[in-house]
Amino acid sequence: MMAKDERAGGRHAGHGRANKGAIPFHGMRIPKGILLPPLFIPSILLLLKEEPSHGYSLLKKLAEVGVVDANMDPSSIYKVLRMLEEHGLAVSEYSSGERGPARKVYRLTKKGDETLTYLAALIERATETIAWFKGKYEELK
Repeated sequence: MMAKDERAGGRHAGHGRANKGAIPFHGMRIPKGILLPPLFIPSILLLLKEEPSHGYSLLKKLAEVGVVDANMDPSSIYKVLRMLEEHGLAVSEYSSGERGPARKVYRLTKKGDETLTYLAALIERATETIAWFKGKYEELK
């Protein structure tokens, strides 16, 4: 059972500022609204491989496939996109649209593509393990 401070995102749930609604996950705080934390970053990389995109567009696509909640705070995706850029997995440039101000559009780098390939292999392995788990669970019901 989690301590009260962990459930509330208090000082024992991780380091740094309290993040209301954050879920402790392997020493990180997963923002509220990310429904499948292990697929969040791989899914962003996959969508960037498909086509360069801005953050809001990525958020809508992630919500469509069920990785995030449609009402998730969009600041979370922009933090991850900055992190991907800092690690050389994505690059951005401003693109002026037909309407409104210029938007920062992200695209995958070669290093990002290599990372995606690695993560896809891990997800494949996890898929096999999940199939085993489901089968074993059904057998033992």
